[in-house]
Amino acid sequence: MRGLNVNELGGETIASVGSRSWKVKDEKACIQTTNTGESLPKKLGRTYFSFDRVFDEYATTKEVYEESSSDLVKSFVKGVSGSIVAYGQTGSGKTYTMQGEGSIKEGAAGKNGVIQMVVQDIFSELANFPISAFLIRLSVIEVYNDEIRDLLNDSSQKKVTTRYDSKLGLSVDSSEEFVTDYPGMIDLFNIADSKRIVRRTEMNDMSSRSHAIYRITLEKKDLDINVDEGKDDEAVQVSTLNILDLAGFDSVQTVQKSAKNLNETQKEGININKR
Repeated sequence: MRGLNVNELGGETIASVGSRSWKVKDEKACIQTTNTGESLPKKLGRTYFSFDRVFDEYATTKEVYEESSSDLVKSFVKGVSGSIVAYGQTGSGKTYTMQGEGSIKEGAAGKNGVIQMVVQDIFSELANFPISAFLIRLSVIEVYNDEIRDLLNDSSQKKVTTRYDSKLGLSVDSSEEFVTDYPGMIDLFNIADSKRIVRRTEMNDMSSRSHAIYRITLEKKDLDINVDEGKDDEAVQVSTLNILDLAGFDSVQTVQKSAKNLNETQKEGININKR
């Protein structure tokens, strides 16, 4: 599982929290400072954090994607399942990083986000297997206040249930759509995204108040299997790629300052930040 915790690209490297700030120290670490830029004593896990990769305000979405997610797409096409997760505070740039500028469809026509790059690379990688047959399915759900909703169902915001199987694990009874090309998948992503629950907050005019899970399932079958070598000519390789755009976090104080419907918004905040 890969997580993207990214500030708004093109924004500030330093993120202010109370009387303290965080800034990128190098490609693998960030450090806490005072608002005047003075470094605090180095304490790993308190004032100093080390990561696989840290991006500053000059990083592009393409760089973020290539460093964090492009290898997952290659592995996904080869049969290895994986997840890409965007999380962080409201206004930190999660949605911009994931879907580009504007809606997912607008991003596809202009500045791509991680989602568009994932879909592009899926079809590019599939082109490297000319003697294989593929079947691609997409399902999209949102989790809002402990309810799961199917965003590709014709019935708007239809609630779905979960099932548990001792062998297969937890599954969600959501609808799936078959996909054959890049424009078709982007259209489905855009339809689902338009149904997500959003609300104005102190930090963002259009903050996502639900967790969205885009699940791409790929079935791959090689057509040149040599049966004489004892291989199964009916073998089908199945892998899944989950793209998660989590709801923006707001502190209770921020929620209280901005909420017109205080009880409902507080309920959203509590459910968003459940561990």
